[in-house]
Amino acid sequence: MRPGAWTLGAVQIGDKIAGRYRLLRRLANGGMGEVWAASNELTNRDFAIKFLLKEFASNDEAYNRFVREAETTGKLQHPSIVDVFDVAQTVDGRPFIVMELLVGEGLNDRLTREGRLSSLQVAAYFSQIAMALDLAHRAGVIHRDLSSSNIFLARAREHNGVCPKILDFGVSKHLGASDRSFQTCHGAVLGNPLYMSPEQARGAEQVDARTDVWSMGVLMYQCLTGALPFSSRNYNALMVEIMTQAHRPVSEAPGVDRALAVIVEGCLVKDREHRIASASELAERLAGVARRLGRAEDASMEGPRRRSTDRLPPIRGVVGAFERPSNAQLGRARAKSMSPRRVASFAGLVGLLVGAAGVYALVTWRSGGEDAAVRDSTSATSPRSAETKSGSAPVAQRTKNPAR
Repeated sequence: MRPGAWTLGAVQIGDKIAGRYRLLRRLANGGMGEVWAASNELTNRDFAIKFLLKEFASNDEAYNRFVREAETTGKLQHPSIVDVFDVAQTVDGRPFIVMELLVGEGLNDRLTREGRLSSLQVAAYFSQIAMALDLAHRAGVIHRDLSSSNIFLARAREHNGVCPKILDFGVSKHLGASDRSFQTCHGAVLGNPLYMSPEQARGAEQVDARTDVWSMGVLMYQCLTGALPFSSRNYNALMVEIMTQAHRPVSEAPGVDRALAVIVEGCLVKDREHRIASASELAERLAGVARRLGRAEDASMEGPRRRSTDRLPPIRGVVGAFERPSNAQLGRARAKSMSPRRVASFAGLVGLLVGAAGVYALVTWRSGGEDAAVRDSTSATSPRSAETKSGSAPVAQRTKNPAR
């Protein structure tokens, strides 16, 4: 069925598409399409379904771009590119694309909520995106519409819980093919002008993979600083600014890793001949920064724990028992009774007692020696003593023999 032939109005919750997809809720609404969550009632599996908006029903360019997105994305298999499973039409002729249902948030939503990302997050996320772009470029496909709304931070078991995904290859260009028929759509400019490369701003007929490298630089700049490098509200002024004006260096933002800042500046070189040459080179350099920052973060997380452990008091065999709930009162009583002030007072008292005992022992020992000396001298010089000793036996004898 030709585009524009469908007669039904906007889709609604509960509608059944292609006899098997039941619409659950609206997820997003873009410039040319809207995305819904749907359940396949035959397999009991959830998907995301993207519909072309009705107002583009009679526009051949919009229809071709929509179908082209499905074809292009479907053949690019990479963890950081959203999976496309099917492209078809409803019974009334409305085209739709069946994609994987992602759980997470868009990069634009994350930046709206947090303002900025850390250097480690930027290096890690965009190294994966650059690898996905390298796959697309090797397949002869340029995205040409990278923006914060086309990057989704999906929840994942690997990659530290987040896997960034590239969305929407509808503006993509196949290298070597003419693209003049896709320059405009109802007067709209192809791609988000805030992320356009200077060659796109000039309207160059031939753009290559380095235009995506520029857009990556704009995205990383935005994530690190919370602002865009070029942001004139007037479209013509914005194009002139992108082509001719210098941006504020990303290194002026606080906390930006120096090596990462150099990479971002290498993406934002206006002359593409001096720009980072490929997504492959960009991915390799970003991965190196991510590994280094990851190791530094791991070390900083482990270091304080080791130092705090070293500062624990040298008590062995007691701490574990005090940590048990049944011994909590005992632990508090023991800790109170063994306070430093009490321990010092007790030690002082013990010292006084030990000192007093020592003095007493010394005095006793000296006095004992002097008494012994006196007794020895008395026994040797006293006649009375000698007499007593010598006369002791005759006295006894006189007692026994009184007659004598």
